[in-house]
Amino acid sequence: LNNYLKYGGYPEVTLEKDNNNKLRILKSYYNTIFSMDMAEHFNISEVNALDAFMKYSISIYSKYFSISKMYNTFKSIGYKISKNKLLEFLYDAREIFFLFSLNIYTRSENKKMSYNKKIYSVDPGIIYALKNEMSVTRLMENIVFLELNHRCIENNLDISYWKEYGKANGKEVDFVVSDSLKIVELIQVTYASDVSQIEKREISALLSAAKYFEAHKLLIITWDYKGIIKENNEKIIFIPLWEWLLNLN
Repeated sequence: LNNYLKYGGYPEVTLEKDNNNKLRILKSYYNTIFSMDMAEHFNISEVNALDAFMKYSISIYSKYFSISKMYNTFKSIGYKISKNKLLEFLYDAREIFFLFSLNIYTRSENKKMSYNKKIYSVDPGIIYALKNEMSVTRLMENIVFLELNHRCIENNLDISYWKEYGKANGKEVDFVVSDSLKIVELIQVTYASDVSQIEKREISALLSAAKYFEAHKLLIITWDYKGIIKENNEKIIFIPLWEWLLNLN
């Protein structure tokens, strides 16, 4: 699992024994498949800006994506590029499955448009190859998104995130799985090896969302802690990432 967090799951990379060669392969994937091919396929002339966009997007994986913030960042370093063009880059990157975006859960289209999306990478290895650093919790969240997205597509379910509306520092739940208007499951992801390491805000947010949605399937995916607790008449299941990925249940 540690190896997958760092180098991802591409077969050629997985079979390669030398770590330096793993990184070389991943960087070549980025340079050819995700950067050069994308520019050619979508007839993008602003190649340097596209490269900067791709690398910036990877740097904020498992975080919120703000076009305005990105626009201001690009402007500050000398890129003369419009917000609409940055949005085009995002749509194109999603089209080739380099990036995935996640909307907030809401039944209001206006609210959905007003909240930032969250961004995820197609493969954790690409993240490490471009950033050369690891944030285990964020990588875990990215991996959970990739697998959860796959499962939701297979079962015709929707996936989103939840945040208390109208509150800058409101409680958040990483993933909301829904079937039309019915909430199927609420999921948090946290790097913890013991229940004492799990922050109270993770549990509190899950319980708040459960009450708001009247949802009762609550899951916290951990590094290697497994257990069950009961709070506020709700059962919260803790499961290690490796076990959840294997889908043993």
